[in-house]
Amino acid sequence: MIYTCFYSFQVVDCVITQDSDVFLYGAKTVYRNFTIKAGSGTVQVYKLADIEEKLSLNREKLVAMSLMCGCDYDQAGVQGIGKEIAYQYLATFSGDVLHRLRNFRNDPVIFIHYKY
Repeated sequence: MIYTCFYSFQVVDCVITQDSDVFLYGAKTVYRNFTIKAGSGTVQVYKLADIEEKLSLNREKLVAMSLMCGCDYDQAGVQGIGKEIAYQYLATFSGDVLHRLRNFRNDPVIFIHYKY
């Protein structure tokens, strides 16, 4: 996505959009609900650093969560997995989350923590 390119070359500081998927593509700061009225305006600011600090979700975990819960490119996600289960599950991960998910069939402890 073009956001990744702009952020990796430090061409942009933020993205103005309603689509929070931009964090998955490398956005660091997102402005949502941006409005300008005569003499005033409003905007909601979301920062990846705040998400990482408050929720312990880095970009890689956000990508994993979108795959599990569903996103623009795979709306179904994993059947029976919602945002709460995905969040709790990802909280148990450290290191290379996406590699671990890619190889879940070979990981004997990957689903031990959860009962369906």
